[in-house]
Amino acid sequence: MDNRNNIPLPDSVVAAVLKKFDEIRDLLAPYLVILAVQEQQELAKMGDGNLPTVLKAAELVKNNPALVGDMVETDNLVLDAHTVQALLPVVQDLDALLLDVKSTRALAGSEGYVQALLAYAAFKLAARANKPGAQGAVDSLKPRFAGQGRRPKKTE
Repeated sequence: MDNRNNIPLPDSVVAAVLKKFDEIRDLLAPYLVILAVQEQQELAKMGDGNLPTVLKAAELVKNNPALVGDMVETDNLVLDAHTVQALLPVVQDLDALLLDVKSTRALAGSEGYVQALLAYAAFKLAARANKPGAQGAVDSLKPRFAGQGRRPKKTE
């Protein structure tokens, strides 16, 4: 079986990454707004396709404030447009990194689970052959595999 997750991830690297995340969080903290799930759901949605519209509107409003009067809060529109544009590369990098981390974790989890299933099967075979320690290993793993495997056919 080809195990694609074959380079150990040192605890020191994980600790360093988490420290860097703390540094990033500290850098961004003054500029971030934490919203409750309901607040997020109630927001007007602006997708990436609408970014040029928001940026163009901000530019036009900034250059023509008399045309919009009090209907538009010019400073807020310009600030919002800048924030959206400034955070775009941050979000893109985070999304790419998160995808890679989740992919690696899913692969390692899948490979580990397949090996755990094989180990459980091997322990069960060893227990049937009355090998010392095998039944203890089976008993230890059995609750974790409860409800898995072949289901008995329903008789009617």
